[in-house]
Amino acid sequence: MKYDNKLIKAEFEKNLEEAKKALTSLSFCKTPEVDKLLKGWVFEQTVAKCLLDEFNNNRIKIEQQFKFSSFEEQEGKKSEGTADLEIDYNDRKYLVEIKHSGIFSKGDTEKYKKYRKLIEKNKFKYLYLSLKETYKPYAEECREAFGKENVFLLDVEGDWERFIESIKTTK
Repeated sequence: MKYDNKLIKAEFEKNLEEAKKALTSLSFCKTPEVDKLLKGWVFEQTVAKCLLDEFNNNRIKIEQQFKFSSFEEQEGKKSEGTADLEIDYNDRKYLVEIKHSGIFSKGDTEKYKKYRKLIEKNKFKYLYLSLKETYKPYAEECREAFGKENVFLLDVEGDWERFIESIKTTK
């Protein structure tokens, strides 16, 4: 394994600093506090890069912003939801919700429960990955919404390794 929880966090912090420097160097940037806007995107990019590194770009394909509207209609209407990453590995498909610091409302987990039904109906596995969970009761709600084995919190030792193994070994 090339990465672990601490190395992912260090990679994220390095990437965030690089992104902040790049954005604040733009001639039209007049507000130097761009990190709040960037954290989620930089974490998603970091995860995608680290996944490619872990798999040595071998038999893995990663796309960003998978739109659920590409699924069959559910109850006569298209879903407007989006997953952060789509991962194709060894003829298996995963959709991953990625959060920098967890979710912020109970409504999010209710939405993820609905999405999970649609995603699994379409033969994908639905995973949740967060750098940290800022509100612990929501971590339990995520485990309920996604399934305990499908939630990976990088403030829990060993969860990056478990995340990678779940992709490699899920049938």
